[in-house]
Amino acid sequence: MAMFILLTTSGCTKAPSVKLSLGKIETKIKLKPGEFTVIGAVTGEASCPYLFWIENPFEEHSYNSSSPVPFIALELGNPHLRKRAMQDLYSKHDLQGKPQVLHNIIEEWSVASYLGLFAILKVSVMAEVIEFSDQGELK
Repeated sequence: MAMFILLTTSGCTKAPSVKLSLGKIETKIKLKPGEFTVIGAVTGEASCPYLFWIENPFEEHSYNSSSPVPFIALELGNPHLRKRAMQDLYSKHDLQGKPQVLHNIIEEWSVASYLGLFAILKVSVMAEVIEFSDQGELK
């Protein structure tokens, strides 16, 4: 038993200075009036049907922050919803060739469940498109 405890606890320490970023990149840009124009907003959506969708009783029901994970479900379509929603967003607005950026990106998840037998998981991605003007130099 002592050997088991020694093996499970050795090498499992975490330095307090280690901070997980989970692949998120944060960029800060300070803009002055006249250096940019808000072009408009774009939205991308994707959905996937599921059979036997049973909610996870241990998960908090807040679909706005991350994708919901069911306790049991069989996917009937392409489950890569976030990727497909971003592809749909990019297909609606071409960002290439112009000094543009997506700003204020919002991701919303929803589940329409029908008695636990059938469900549709949907993600909507919304963003504002900002175009930088040729006036002034960005620092």
